[in-house]
Amino acid sequence: MRAVGLLLGLALFLVSTRAGAQSDDAAAEAFARGKELADSRSYLEAIEAFEVAYRLRPHFMVQCSIARCYENLNKPIEASRHYQRCLDEGAGETKLGDQVKRTLGRMKARVARVEVLSPGKGGTVRVDGRTQGAAPTTVELNPGSHVVEVRRPGAKSASATLKLLGGERRTVTLAPLDVAVTAEPTPTSAPTTVDRPRRRLSQVWFWTAAGLTAALAVTTTVLGVQTLQLKSDYEDDPTQQKADDFWSRRRLTNVLLGATLAAAAGGTALFFFTDFGGRERPDELTAGIGIGGRF
Repeated sequence: MRAVGLLLGLALFLVSTRAGAQSDDAAAEAFARGKELADSRSYLEAIEAFEVAYRLRPHFMVQCSIARCYENLNKPIEASRHYQRCLDEGAGETKLGDQVKRTLGRMKARVARVEVLSPGKGGTVRVDGRTQGAAPTTVELNPGSHVVEVRRPGAKSASATLKLLGGERRTVTLAPLDVAVTAEPTPTSAPTTVDRPRRRLSQVWFWTAAGLTAALAVTTTVLGVQTLQLKSDYEDDPTQQKADDFWSRRRLTNVLLGATLAAAAGGTALFFFTDFGGRERPDELTAGIGIGGRF
């Protein structure tokens, strides 16, 4: 269907040119070159050729051809802009109008939207290094990976890397950290401390934490495998239901991963406070073998 549209566009473009005009010949040549590049999936080079053709001889089908290249590059924002220009410049009054309108609607539905919040003093929102205005704000982004950042004078910027799906809606909260200026502490004499033997915990606490960590790790691994499978299913056949299933399973996996790490950290801490038979016994060391019978 796309090949037919390109061929029809080329035919309309050539018919609209004035025979014998040098600029028209150059425009037709640039358009034909863009079509060849698009057919070979060299979409960026094809866009450059189509833009040359449009500057020489403006025509709505050139805008549709540029839009189709952006569509194939998975850039629905740029594709929507050029499909709209295609309609505004004449396609809406032709037989292709309805088809272009449907495609435009499909592209707009694939645009991801991220609401950026910044509690407190707010800040300036930047996405992939480009300023998007003051927080809070909502930015439209193409599917893929993006770095969202909030900056504020006198504060350490806050940022997050987001991997967005087509049509996804996301809210992210970023709060820059104020840089506090503190005075140097006044030297004071070190307090006298008396070392006292510490009571250690029973080994049961450590082994309970170790068992909980192992169970959480197994569960997280199983959910991780299922999450990857749901992602693969969505990429093979992208539907809203599959996208919802994938994000739901991903959130659950991340929660369990955090719980696993917390359990592992707790188990590590318990190890140093648990009695494994190696603690010092001041009283027994003083008495020696003569009384206690052991060290």
